Amino acid sequence: MKASLLFFAILFLSLDSFAQTKVKDTILANKIYEIRITETSSAHPNPWDDGISFKSGYLNSTTLLKNHQFSSLPYTASISSSDTSTVTFTSEGKNRIGDIIKWNGTITDSERDIQGTVVITHKNGKITTYSFTGKQKVKK
Repeated sequence: MKASLLFFAILFLSLDSFAQTKVKDTILANKIYEIRITETSSAHPNPWDDGISFKSGYLNSTTLLKNHQFSSLPYTASISSSDTSTVTFTSEGKNRIGDIIKWNGTITDSERDIQGTVVITHKNGKITTYSFTGKQKVKK
């Protein structure tokens, strides 16, 4: 009886870890977006231009990640089941200081529009929120 329980426990754990295997992204891979970011948690927001890219399973930003000492972040992307022209993505990571960043975004494929939010929870408990909008960079 104990051997059977042990066998099923090992089988369950191995299936669980198999189900969490990272799948290669084919939705956003190698796409670049030019975005405008605005700090929404500030009384005097100062918007700036930035760029985000999706490459090899990682999200990178030209300015925001570097300014807050974050490296490229792993992301997940999915296509909406109700509207196949809409893609959503999420990304989360932690910098060496202990701050946590979360990206949530939506891309409307037909227009190449992107929009979303970024929330940084600082180690000291302060929360900084941003919104962003933009378009996919067109290769010339």
